[in-house]
Order: sequence, then C-alpha cells, then structure tokens
Amino acid sequence: MGQEEENCLDFVPRLSFLPIEWRNIGSAFGLKDRSGTAASGRCSFVVKEGIDVAELSTTGRVVEGASDVGVALKLSTLAIGISAGNLSFRTGLDNPTAALAQRIGESSVPSLKLMAAKQFKGENYVAASYDLKTRKPELSACWTGDADTERATLLVRVDPIMRSVKLAAAVSTPGPEWRKVVFNDVTDRIEEPADDGARHTLYVQHEVRGRDLLHATRIGCRLDLGRLANYAADFFDYNIEERIPGFIWNIPLLPQLYYMLVPPEDEEQVRHRITGWELDISHDFSRGPQPSLALCKTFKYGTLAASYDLAEEQAGLSYSRRGLTVGARVGRLEGQGWRKPSLHLSVDPLTLLC
Repeated sequence: MGQEEENCLDFVPRLSFLPIEWRNIGSAFGLKDRSGTAASGRCSFVVKEGIDVAELSTTGRVVEGASDVGVALKLSTLAIGISAGNLSFRTGLDNPTAALAQRIGESSVPSLKLMAAKQFKGENYVAASYDLKTRKPELSACWTGDADTERATLLVRVDPIMRSVKLAAAVSTPGPEWRKVVFNDVTDRIEEPADDGARHTLYVQHEVRGRDLLHATRIGCRLDLGRLANYAADFFDYNIEERIPGFIWNIPLLPQLYYMLVPPEDEEQVRHRITGWELDISHDFSRGPQPSLALCKTFKYGTLAASYDLAEEQAGLSYSRRGLTVGARVGRLEGQGWRKPSLHLSVDPLTLLC
C-alpha cells in the first residue's frame, strides 16, 4: 500500500497544493517501479463558537468536519483511481451569510471522480477524469522532477464545461548559495559546499474562468530562516560594510551589535547556526490585501507553528507530527473583543499509521 510520505507529486511538507485526485495519483506513482494499489486521505475537524456577523452575536457551539479520500491502482505506467472530495458536515450555525455563499461555491461541492493517468518521458503525466457527482469531465497534465537540490511540480487542469483552466505549482530550492567553493589543503581537492537539506518553497494556485483571467489566485512562500539569515549576513559583510563611513562605528555599542548580527564565518562558512526555523507567508487575493503568516520550528519530535491571519484577525498555535496536527485559534469579534478559542484537529491517516 502506498504511503503519503511517498507521494511523488505533492512534496511540500505539511501543505497539500494539489487536489485529492492528483494526490491520489501521486501516491500510486510513488510506488516507483512496482505495480500495486495506493491510497491517500486527509480529514480535519474544528470545534468553535459560532457567530452572526450581522447581529454581532454568538450562535453557540459549532462542529465542522471535512475529508478527502482516494484509492488508485498502478499498472506499469498507467494508474486508475477513484477519489471522493469535499466531504463535509456541520452542526450548529456560524456566520450565516458566509455559510450560504460557501454552500453555493464550487469548491464546497462534494465530488466523486474516476481518473486515468498515463506516465510518459520520465515524470510527466497526462490524465482524464470524470466527476460522477457533478457530471463534468476534466483533462489535465502534470510535469514534475528534480535537478540536484531543486524540485518542482506543475499541474494544469482544463474544465470544458466551466470553460476554466486551473494551475497549481510548487518549487523547492535551497536558494542562492553564500558559501564558496574552497580548496582543501589536506585532501588536495576542490570541495563544493555540502547540502544542508534546508529549502525555500514557492507555491501558487490560479484559475482562469472564461474571460476572467484573475478569477482566483493564491500564492505563498516558505522561507528557511537559517539560509536566509546566513545569506543576508554574508551579503552585508562583503558588499555593505566597506561602504559604511568610519565615524558610524564610533556610536556606542554599534560595533558589538554589528558583530552579533554579522559574526565571522566558522570552518564550514556558516555564521548563524539556525536550523529548523521557517517563515510561511501566504495570500488569497479573494480575501483582500492582508496575508497569513506562520512561524514554524521543526525539531526531533515534530513541528510547532504560531500563525496569524491578518484578514481574519485570527491567531493560532499548532503542533504537527507524522500526519497529525492539533491546534487552537482565537479571533476577534468586532466590538466584543476576543472570541473563545477554537480547537482544530487534522489527520492524515496513512502517514499517521505507517
């Protein structure tokens, strides 16, 4: 049985940028040279206090759930899958106006898709699918691959009924390298900087519908703060410091502050030993100009994240480990201060159990 960790298309940790049918296909082709079955799934639950924005009042406890599930069969370079998406339930009433708009939105409509995908020329795929629930066909193509330390996936889907083209893409890269190629006098060899495993990630989702070229857009980036801090310190040291007038260094405590922010390199050409820290910035253009921010720390026993959604004015704290994420969020209600915290649980069953 394929595992979520072996997904060859949806590769960004703790973030799924592909729809469930393609995540399902990615699990199947994650079997590499073997034929067999693979499955994928995810579900989330939220317990919170409902509100009525129009009346500026609470509506009692609300429980929400959402899930996607799929199974696929891989036969050499062909994969056939069935997936169910946007399966949801809700008890209680929360923000009635927004809830009505969500119920009539396409992204909230349950789907049951049959899909056949063909792999060709390495890691390139074409597929055709049919939604048994909404009776809509879809054609899609996916390109993925890696080169040394970079990895990328690009998915394009065409819906002839809605006359829409949807794009989902992500690229993972270590970014610019501040460390130099050096000559080792002991081994008498030229040595390239060793890969530290840290990556920056850029991801985007975009939809064109009819003549509306900007129907929906979501973009985000995940920055490794260790590589970012070292590159910035190295750039400042070699490009900015020499241009600073000498009298500036006479300011009390400024030299000490400078050498704290721009320390000398160690034997591995590293100035700051910052590992596992990431800054995630994402923005959905349909929600206004305010982005969502998250600061994450990954360590041996999982990942801690503190987030703040500027559009929703909502702060959160979560812990993730092997397919399980638990957290709490608290937001503001205009004129009534902070609301009661909401509890969140997200489960990726295959990753959790394997």
